[in-house]
This record gives sequence, C-alpha cells and structure tokens, in this order.
Amino acid sequence: MPQCSWFSPAKERPARQLEPGVSRLSFVHTMPMSPRNSQPPVSLARRDELARALRSLVDHANGKPRTGGPWWSLLKDAESTLTAIVNDEVALEDFCSERMRGDGSGFSRLSTTALVNWLMDRTLDVGPDTTISDLEQYLNSRTFPTRFSIGVRGVTVTAPIQMADGIDLLPHSDDVASFEPSDNPPTSTAALTLVVQFP
Repeated sequence: MPQCSWFSPAKERPARQLEPGVSRLSFVHTMPMSPRNSQPPVSLARRDELARALRSLVDHANGKPRTGGPWWSLLKDAESTLTAIVNDEVALEDFCSERMRGDGSGFSRLSTTALVNWLMDRTLDVGPDTTISDLEQYLNSRTFPTRFSIGVRGVTVTAPIQMADGIDLLPHSDDVASFEPSDNPPTSTAALTLVVQFP
C-alpha cells in the first residue's frame, strides 16, 4: 500500500539508456498497519460509517479528472472525513497512538495519515467493500503482506510479466522510484517484485 502519491504528484522524467544491473532495492508494505494477535476477532465498530464515507469518495470521484483543484479538494474532504472516523475507531487505536511496527528490515511508525491515504488509494482501486474487507482481514491476521521490489536497468517491458514463483517484472515501480532523486532521470528501467507474508 503503498504510499499515496496524490499530494505530491510525480514529475515526468526523460528516458535514459542504462547498463543492465540492479539499481535499487526497497521493502514496501502493501498495507500500512501491523497485524493483531488478539482473540476474539477484531471488528470495526464504525464499519457502516466508514463504508458510507468510502462510497461517497467513489461516487464523487467517478468521471472526475484526477488532477487540478477539484480533484485535490475532493481528496482533502475525504481525508478529513476518514481521519475523524479512524480517530474514533477503537480497533484502529494503534494508528492513533502511532505505535511502532517491526517489518523484518527495520521499524516504521503507524499513523492515521498513512492509514487514511491507504483507505483512499485502495478504495479508488478496488472499491469500498473490498477495502473494508481487506482491512478487517488484516486486523485479524497474524501475518501481513510485504512487497519486496528490486529496480533493474537495461531491461524494458511494456506490461507486467509473471516470471516464476510469484515474482513479477513490472515496467515501473513507485516503490523503487521513491528512492530515486526526483531531479535526475530514473536509474531503473523496470522492477522485479515479490509479495510474501511477514513474519
């Protein structure tokens, strides 16, 4: 899940010929949260309110160009509404208290902002019902999906290619691009990715 790039649009960068080789390695979580090991199952007390807010986002986003003032205004309004819901949801207290999460390669801080950005991003990608289901499944899981991405150069593809054992070769990876300086041409021309369950 990626970090939401709505509030810092990526710049267009010119293509550049590079020699083959690995250029970047990143470990990026597909969801910005830690699993709960508690029993009984965790449920969202404000599930219906969250679902309404996410459906409203989708309804207002349909047909709207994803650029310019009206788009940013829509996202800011959705962010405000979702932040209020998340801050008042007991099942999401780890985000409100900004607890630390170990991910195998270091630690990161959970935050309401990261969760709200993930909720908006995921909803616009797969819809509100799947987003809420993913959130509830994740809150009740003992593991969480982690995406490993390796930037490569000298290899160019126009569409994702499934290599083997869950490894995909992508034409571009936001994960890898986030490690590259924004004022230089990209050093990666493609990315290898693998999603595994952690821990």
